[in-house]
Amino acid sequence: MKALWGLALGNFAVGTGALVVAGVLPEIARDTGVSDADSGLLITIYAVTYAIAAPVLGSLTGRMDRRFLLVLAALTIAAANAVAAMSTTFDWLLGARIAAALGAAVFSPSAVATATGLVPPERMARAIALVFGGFVVSSVLGVPIGVWIGGQVGWAGSYWFVAAISAIAALAIVLVIPGGLKAQGASFRALGTVLANHRLMLALSMGATQMASQFIPFTFIALLLQQKAGVDTDEIALIFLLFGIFSLLGNILSGRASDKYGPTATMLAVVIALPVVLAALSLLDFGFIAAVAILSLWGMAGFAFAAPQQARLVALAPGIRGAVLSVHASSLYVGQAMGATLGAAILSGYGVDGLGWGGAGVALVTLVVFQISLWQWRSVDRHCQQSPLNAQRVRASPKTPH
Repeated sequence: MKALWGLALGNFAVGTGALVVAGVLPEIARDTGVSDADSGLLITIYAVTYAIAAPVLGSLTGRMDRRFLLVLAALTIAAANAVAAMSTTFDWLLGARIAAALGAAVFSPSAVATATGLVPPERMARAIALVFGGFVVSSVLGVPIGVWIGGQVGWAGSYWFVAAISAIAALAIVLVIPGGLKAQGASFRALGTVLANHRLMLALSMGATQMASQFIPFTFIALLLQQKAGVDTDEIALIFLLFGIFSLLGNILSGRASDKYGPTATMLAVVIALPVVLAALSLLDFGFIAAVAILSLWGMAGFAFAAPQQARLVALAPGIRGAVLSVHASSLYVGQAMGATLGAAILSGYGVDGLGWGGAGVALVTLVVFQISLWQWRSVDRHCQQSPLNAQRVRASPKTPH
C-alpha cells in the first residue's frame, strides 16, 4: 500500500536524523569549541525531548487531520536540520536538535497510529512492521550515507541530507495519505487514562526495559568489539552493516509472525531470545566470525520486538491507540537513556566484560514483566494469541483505571 511506504519514508528520515549525529560528533566538537563529552548533549537532549514530548504532543494534536499533522511534523524536522546545518554555535545546534526531536515525537507515533487505521485488523502487525521498518532501514542506509556525506563536505552536510529526505517525505505524505483521517482517542483525557491504568503502564514499561537492555552494551559497542573481538575499524563497519540488515529482517519477520500467530506468541519468543543473545556477547573473544554471528542474531532479536509490542498495545486498548502509541514511543527513548547510564556504570565498575551480562540481566526483567502482564491481561492475550482480528473485537476496558 502506497500510504504505508510514505509513512515508512518519514520514519526513515526520523531514524537517520536521530542517529547520524553520532558519526560526526568529533567534528562538531572541534568546530564549535566544546569538549567531546559536552558534544554528547546533542544526543542526550534529543532523547530527553522526545521522551517528554511524544505523549504530550500526541494528546495536543489528537484531533488534527492526520495528513496535515504528518506533513507538519516532517517539515519541522526538515527545517530544524536545515537550521542545524547553518549553525555556527553549539547553542544553536542544541536548539535545532530540540526542534527536530519535537517533530519526530509527533511523526513516529502518528505514523503508526495512522497505519493501523489504514489496513484491516488481520494485517495490522505487518503494517506496523513496514512503517517502523523505515526507522530500521535508516540504520542500514541513512546513517552510513549521512556520515559519509559529513566526511566529504563537513558535518553540516549530514544535516542537509536529513533535511532533504524529510522534505521528500513530507511531499510523499501529501501524495499518498488520504485527507480526513483522525486518530482514535489521542487526547489528554486518553493520555490520563493510559497513565492511570497500571496494567497498561506495565505493558508499556517493557519498551523501556527492552531498549535499556540493548543500550547497555550498544552504547559502547565499538569499544566492546575492539577489546574483546580484536576487530579493526573496517571490520566494525561491516559488522554494523550486517547488524542493520538482520535488524530489518527481524522487523519484517516479526510483523508477519504477529499477523499469523498473534503478537503474544511472537513477543514471548522475542523476550526469551534477547537475554540469551546479549549474554552471548561474552563469547566475542572468539574473534570476528563470532562477532558477526552474535550481532546478526542480536539485530534480529532486538528489532523483532517493535511490531508485536505495538500490535499488542493496540489490541489491549484499541479505543485510545494514539495515546498508547505515544507513550510507547516515549518509553523507548527513556530506555535509551537508562541503558546508556547503566552501561557507563557497568563499564566503570566491571569493564567491557560486564556489558553483555548487564544487558542480559535487564532483558530478563523484560521477560518477567511480560509474564506478569500476560497474567493481568490473560483474556485479551488469549485472543491476541489466536488472532489479531479477534483481538480487535475484545474491548479491554481502559476507561477505568485499575
